[in-house]
Formats: sequence, structure tokens, C-alpha cells
Amino acid sequence: MNNNNSITWFDHLATEIILDIFDYLSCNDIIYTFFYFNQRLNSILLHYQHCSNNFRSLITNFNFWQNNLPIIGSHIQCLIINSIDLSFSLNLFPNLKSIIISSPIFIDYKQISLILESEQFNKLNSF
Repeated sequence: MNNNNSITWFDHLATEIILDIFDYLSCNDIIYTFFYFNQRLNSILLHYQHCSNNFRSLITNFNFWQNNLPIIGSHIQCLIINSIDLSFSLNLFPNLKSIIISSPIFIDYKQISLILESEQFNKLNSF
């Protein structure tokens, strides 16, 4: 009988220790590595403030993110755009509070226009 719900020593760690480990990793790496590991980790990830406050746009593993942004997008409050290709809709982030555009490469005016004209951008408060 094949059991897909294997238990590891990591499963026995206290939530506080797991969160301490997460403090050393990027939000994207945490989600990519631990999402779908088990229900407990999914719950921890979806409520982990570091991830909801520091999500960077992605240029690698696009299929993974395309499938999972609809699941985690509502938990993301800060989106950091650091690539010239914004290949997903800002509508995936209904609770977005801030957008940071930080790209070492020039971002095309059309990409900026898509961001500025999006419904999500219009919901943001400037301060």
C-alpha cells in the first residue's frame, strides 16, 4: 500500500520554529518549496505575514505560479514587481495594499500603463 501522506521530522517542529526558519528564506522560495507539502504548512503559509507583505513578481517557474496565484493571491498585500514582463493580472490580488516597482531593467510604458489602469491600482491609497 502506497502512502502519499509521509511524515517527516519537519512535520513535528513547532509552528514557531518553522516561522523562524522561514525568516531566512524569500517569500517566493517558501511558497515554492513548502506549498502543498501538507495541510498544516499550507495553513501556516497562508497566514505568514512575511509572505503576504513581500511577494515578488516572478520570471521563473511560471507554470507553478500561474496555477497557484489564484489560491494565494488573496493573502498578498504587497507586490514587488521586478521584471519587465507582468504576465499575470493584478486582479489576482484583491487585498493588495501596495505595489513596488523595482526593476534593474527599463519597464516598458505599456507595462506601466497596465498597472496604473488596473482596478487594483485604483484601490490603493497613496501616502
